[in-house]
Amino acid sequence: MVIPTFNGARFLADTIATVRSQTVQPSEIIVVDDGSTDDSAVVAEQCGATVVRQANRGIGAARNAGIEAATQPWVAFLDHDDQWTPDKLERQWRAMERFPEAVLIAADCAAVAPNGEVLIASYASRSVVHYDRLTIHARDGDTVLHRHAFDELATTGWFLMPSAALVRRDVLVRAGAFDVRTRRWEDTSCFLRVLKYGALAFIQRPLTLWVVHDGNSHKDGVAMLQGFMELHALMRLDPEAYPESYRRRMDAERPERLRELARAELDTDGRAAAAHAWESLRLAPSLRALLLLGLAVVPPALRRVLIGGQRRLRGIQPPPR
Repeated sequence: MVIPTFNGARFLADTIATVRSQTVQPSEIIVVDDGSTDDSAVVAEQCGATVVRQANRGIGAARNAGIEAATQPWVAFLDHDDQWTPDKLERQWRAMERFPEAVLIAADCAAVAPNGEVLIASYASRSVVHYDRLTIHARDGDTVLHRHAFDELATTGWFLMPSAALVRRDVLVRAGAFDVRTRRWEDTSCFLRVLKYGALAFIQRPLTLWVVHDGNSHKDGVAMLQGFMELHALMRLDPEAYPESYRRRMDAERPERLRELARAELDTDGRAAAAHAWESLRLAPSLRALLLLGLAVVPPALRRVLIGGQRRLRGIQPPPR
């Protein structure tokens, strides 16, 4: 199993402890230190993990280094601040035996605060995910098989968390593993390409705890929107690797995402905000995009005054400070 880390020393001991407590133990624990400036590597070594060190290249590159170092036919991933329930690997091992056509075996996850308070009991059960839109082709208790996930994931919200995934190593390599050209949507990119080669087995029970804290990358809204744009560009560069249904979905969502990105950039980068508002306007003309473009091209001081006067207009909100 592979744990990528960047300055995760304060989390690693607890994270690795949940691996050590598994009822079925992994053959190896590989921690990839992605250029940390803290004691991440030292903590990992003290916990008995094999440590791979590299210059900082991002979480996708760190996972790829772990895949390269792995010696087993299946690779499980765990982010340095997440945790597993004790039966996570055992349940996935059983799913592997029950559904040999699966190339990716995932499980539901729960979101918890650092103090253990449950924030989201079931990530896949959220109303925005629409997990029930996936066709179930076989079932064994609370583990199900989705043979058409490659095409049908375009109909759902994203729910395949890296820390809940167990993936065939040969398929990871064949699919190109994690694309380092995107640092925010690298898991979506990877798992979509993996599922081109086989089925998804999904355990409908939370076996991973996603620990929510101030350092989570998903809280950087601008970076997540930029990641959307990066993945969209990758899909257009290599359309054969991705499901056409997902590319069409991103095509349809792109004008709105461009408006969101422009709105977020108004207070910090007027030029970038103008470029994104203009592109949104070109793709799907709208009053909101036109207003954002107008706000982006005026001097910053006047922009702040205008934003204050336009707060009541739908879709225009003061950027976070």
